[in-house]
Order: sequence, then structure tokens, then C-alpha cells
Amino acid sequence: MGQRPFSAIVFDAETRKPLAGTQVVFFTNNDVHLTDENGKLSYEMKQIPDSVSFSFIGYKDTVLFVSKPSEKVVVRLHPIAYKTQEVVVTSKKNDENVTLAREEVFLSKAELMSLPALMGEQDVIRSFSSNAGVQQFEGMQGIYVRGGSQDQNLIVFDEAIVYNPSHLLGFFSVFNPDIIENARLYKSGVPAKYGGRLSSVLQISTQKPSTDHVEFDASLGLISSRLKCNIPLNKKIAAQLSVRKSYLNTLVLPMVYTLFFPNDDVPHLGFSDANGMISFDLNSRNVLKVSAYVGNDNFAMTRKKISSQDNIVRWGNTALVGNWLHTSKHNFITSTSVSYSKYKFYFNMTQDYYDLTTETGIRNLDVRSVTNKRIANNLISFGFENLTQQFKLGDIDLKIDSEKRKIENPDECVSNEFSLFAEDKLELTDRLNLVAGLRGVLYSKSDSLDYWNVALSPRLQVCYLFSSQASVKASIAHETQNLHLVSMVSSALPADIWFPASEHLGPERGLLCSIGFFRNFSDNTYETSLGLFYKRMNNLVEFKNSFLDLYTHNFYDRITTGSGFASGFEMAVAKKQGQLQWSTAYSFSRTLRKFAELNENYWYPATFDRPHDATVSVSYTTKSKKWQFAAYWVLISGKTYSELSEIYLIAGKLVHNYGPMNNSRMPAYHRLDLSADYQWFIKDLFDAHILFSIYNAYNRMNPYFISYDATFSEDSQTYKIAKETTGLFPILPSISLNLHLL
Repeated sequence: MGQRPFSAIVFDAETRKPLAGTQVVFFTNNDVHLTDENGKLSYEMKQIPDSVSFSFIGYKDTVLFVSKPSEKVVVRLHPIAYKTQEVVVTSKKNDENVTLAREEVFLSKAELMSLPALMGEQDVIRSFSSNAGVQQFEGMQGIYVRGGSQDQNLIVFDEAIVYNPSHLLGFFSVFNPDIIENARLYKSGVPAKYGGRLSSVLQISTQKPSTDHVEFDASLGLISSRLKCNIPLNKKIAAQLSVRKSYLNTLVLPMVYTLFFPNDDVPHLGFSDANGMISFDLNSRNVLKVSAYVGNDNFAMTRKKISSQDNIVRWGNTALVGNWLHTSKHNFITSTSVSYSKYKFYFNMTQDYYDLTTETGIRNLDVRSVTNKRIANNLISFGFENLTQQFKLGDIDLKIDSEKRKIENPDECVSNEFSLFAEDKLELTDRLNLVAGLRGVLYSKSDSLDYWNVALSPRLQVCYLFSSQASVKASIAHETQNLHLVSMVSSALPADIWFPASEHLGPERGLLCSIGFFRNFSDNTYETSLGLFYKRMNNLVEFKNSFLDLYTHNFYDRITTGSGFASGFEMAVAKKQGQLQWSTAYSFSRTLRKFAELNENYWYPATFDRPHDATVSVSYTTKSKKWQFAAYWVLISGKTYSELSEIYLIAGKLVHNYGPMNNSRMPAYHRLDLSADYQWFIKDLFDAHILFSIYNAYNRMNPYFISYDATFSEDSQTYKIAKETTGLFPILPSISLNLHLL
């Protein structure tokens, strides 16, 4: 029998975006298939000629007659327009929070763009932090998931690993919303293709350039501006470029500080980044994409109100990714990628008699191949990954009074992780789903002393459906993390060093368990959830006493290892449909650590231990859809720190004594953000948004760090300690204009 190849790609006729999951039916044998994430389908037809139908919820069905082999068709489905009832088209089903076997948070492009646009843009990191168990702290990098530290989250951006996902110390993320296609956060039940972290995986995918038409998007605002362009080069090749630039210090911050904080120094914050992608549709079965990212941040803060203090931080990410997507004749879908990424970091802190400077970095070369295949009730995934990392640990220049010390870190070292993984998602019954996976890792590090380690990371997720609107999900996993992050000082500033597991300090290991109940009401209009989690971690690392001194010769001398655990419960209620939508989430958790050489071997709260975390988000869209109003409120327990108890002189030098480890807590953090979005449309020209927003609407200067000053009293012959908390972001109003040229 001769080959009868057939391929199709399905688009939304209005937005020209590919429709993943379109149902394709071949009439002769009633064979049913779905398009892939790029809206494509390749198939060997059983008979020619034949009729083929294409259908997607909320769109008009289309039927084509196929008369010959090798026919490649482009199908544009038109949305259904009802006069009496609104039809909402999304990229996921309304009951996915109940029916999905994994406990994941999925964010589509449409959902991201419907979120409140603070400071002129929607932010993917901020959107995930509104979910129970996910925290984002002002002035600190990244996210904190279920009691894990920032380094325990694997962040993958188009298959490239990102080590610092934040601009402006968490104010923006490095992910430009204009180019994001979708995002997934796995709080538990992480797929076997990912590993090497103890907390979560955040996966960000960018849009594939369109070969259909030229497209321009622009945003001009008081705080930052963006520009994106999509340019088809021919019918198979297209390119995309986007750039962003901030200028917070040009107008908004100086104005706010002049009005509300005239005696304070204005901090300097700025960033810029750029994304580019070019795609090649080689044929119906092969697509090649090459993407790149570069971004840089600068931060400086001077404090002279209590003591002389200067802080300078610079950091940046770079990534280059090549991805090949291949669909075989037997519908094996294989994604193979090669990525290079780099993270660089510079830090300088000067306070009175103390001065510290260092520069560190990490570079990756990652090769990953993942194959997926559906066989009956099984969705099988398998593949390999080889990750090579080169670390620049950097020397540390330390000065205390007039004495100087260069703390020499080990020479640049290289580590390698080779992983094999396999996973099976099995539908045991109509109600019971099971996902079982295994990841095996061979780890090695080479420098003056070689180090080898073999680890197995099994994982299991179970989902039982009581009905189409109620389920219970449970997961358990054992993870190994061959990467450490330590903070050099107790400041909230991101003064961090990444370094690999070695003969000195083995890998971190963790056992992660969770269980949750999910229930929807009123035809999935209201979503509720209640969950419990427990996380046990070993071989965690910290600097002894959280600082470096003149007696340090090698930074390994000041590192100690210990254990920790995190546990808590989460609850959330949300209304996801209608003009008025809202969500509220609350979690209570504790994150404790224990180190033999710290705090006299007693348990103490981690720096990021924030027991109470509550968020409320509300949005209202008018019937005309021209206006959208939104509000977001967050309340989080304050940051822990070690309280300075006394200062005294020994041999003419000041000596500081602190209380137990993290024995005090800053005041609670809370903030209200408001936004209004007005949209208008000029046919065949452009659609536009004017975005009004207020960050920190009631102008609360939430504590960022604490400064101490000591004044000697001649009368009592003692030092009097003065303490002041310093905030970072006051009230920040913004207005921006977003244009999309048609």
C-alpha cells in the first residue's frame, strides 16, 4: 500500500494564533486526532480521497475534501459569535484544576494578558505569587515555593536554565509578557524530564514567530517601554524581536521621594533586556527554532541617615537556545534542544568600617531530548539530558577598619550531570489516573579533586476523580540537587554565590509529599482547593554566623551543613468566569533549619520563613469590554533576622553580639495595587490600551533591611544602639500606552 501523507496547521482566523488541541476527524474510518502545541498534525491517511473535519470549542467547524497525497493544508477556524450569550475561548478546559493528574498551575497567553497590568505590563512571576504556597518578596530575587529557598526552583525559559528571574530586585521579571506563549508552575508532581531541584519547576515558553503577517507591538510608559516586531521572511521562515528598557529613576522615583521622603536618598534601579527568535518550518514533520535572550540590571542604594552605607549590585542573564521538533510517521513527537546560558553577578557593600566586594557567575551547556507517545491509555515520555556547568566562584575582597583580606575561592570548576528519565501517565479507570516517573543522574565534578555521585529520583502522582467537579491528588518524590547557593551577608541584598556539590559538600536531598482536595461549583464557575504539604531536606548549606571575617582564608572554611523541613496547609477560592472575577488564597507554613555549628544546634526559622501569606485579587470588565478595573492585595509575615543585642570595645575595636539565629521578625509586609485598563480599536489599523496603575496605593514603606548605629555615652560608658528599618518601594503611580498594529 502506497504512502498517503497528510499534514495540516490550524489557526484562529482573527488572531492568527495556532490552535493546539483541535480535533481532526477522518470520515472514512472515523479516525480522530488532535493538533500539537503548534496547531499542527501529520498523519498517514488510510484512504484517498477522504473528507476531514476540524473542530474546536467556540469555533465554527470546517470540513475539507482531500483528493491527493502529500496535501498540506492551512485551516483558519472562525470564532462563533452569539448575540445572546458570550462565548469564552481559552486554551484549557474549565475543569482542568480538578481533572489534571498533576498539581500544576497553568497560565496561557490569554490569561496572562487579562491580568492586572501593574507598571504598564502583566508580570508572569507576580501572577504565580497569587497562588497559595507561592511567595514573592519585595527586594528579593525569584519565588519561594512551599518553604523552599530561591535556589530550589528550576526555572526554564525556552529550555534554557535561568538563575535569577528578576529585574529591579523582584519588581519585574525577566520574562517579557509580549512574547510569552504560556507558563507552567509545578508545585509538586514535577515531570521526570526535569530534575535537580528540591521545590518546584517553572517552565516558560515563548511564542513562535508567525509566517502569515507582519506584526508590531509597542508600549510607552513612565517606568519602562517595550517594542516587539514579528517579521515573516518567507512562507517557512519568520523572525521575532522584542526589547525593554526601564527608567524608573528618571521621573517617578525622584518625584515620589521628593514628595514623601525628602530626607532619604533615592535608590537607583534600572534594567534592559532583549529577546529574539527565528523559526524554520522545514517540512510538515520538522520545525527548527533558534532563540536568544540578554538582560542586565543595576541597583545602588546609599544610606547616610544613621550610618554611612553604600550598596552596589549588578547582575545579568544571557541565553541561546536551538530547538528541533520532530514528529515521526508513527506519531512519536521528539523535542531536542541545545542551550547555552550564563549568569553574572557583582556585589559591593560598604558600611562604616566594613567593605565587601565580589564577582561570581555560572555558565551552562545543556542538551536535552524528550520523546512523547500515546499508546492506548498510556502517555509515555522518555529521554536524556546532559548538563555541563562552569562556575566562577570569585575572590572576595574584605576590609574591616584598616585591615584587608582577599578570601580566595577555589579555581573555576566544572560539573556535569548526565540524566536518563522515563515517565508513564496511565488512566487506570475513568476516575483514577496515575503518573509514575524515574530520573537517574550520574554527576561528576572535576578540579583539583574529582567527585562522582549517582542518584535516583523516583516520583509518583495519583489523582482520583469523585466526579467531574471534585478530585483528590497526592504526590511523593525524592529529589537530589547538585547545586548550592549561599548568601555572603545577612543583608536582604542578593549577595549570593552558586557552587556545585563536591567532596567537601555533597548534594542536597529532599523528600517532598503533598495531598490536596479540589472542588468546583456552579458549572466550574467557582474553584476551591485545600492542600497539605511536607518537605524534608538534608545537606543544606549556610555561612557560619552568616558573615565573613578577617580570619577566613577560603570561603569553604566558613560553610557548614545542616538539615531542614517545611510543612503547611493551603486554601484557595476563586471565581474565574463572568465580568466580575476574583480569587483569594491563604497559606500557613513553617520553614525551620538546624545546623550543628549554628544557633547551638537548635532549630531556627529560615530567613524566608513567612508563616502567614494571604492574597486577594479582584477584576471587573465592563459589558463593552473597553474598561477593566483590578485590585491586588497581599499580606505576608515579616522577614526574620538576628537582633543586635550589644556593642562593646575590646582592645579598641568594636565587637557586635547578636541574639539567637533569626530570633526577631520585621513588621508584616502588606501592599495594595490598583489598575485600570481602557481599550479601543480602529479597524484595520491598531488596537490600543491605556493603562493606569498604582503600586503600593496606600504608600506603606515595607521594611527591606535594618540599619544599626552605635553612640557612645560618656556618662554610662556604654554604647547606645539606634535601629531603623529601610523601605525600598513607596507609592508608584504609572501610566502607559500599548499599541498593537494590525
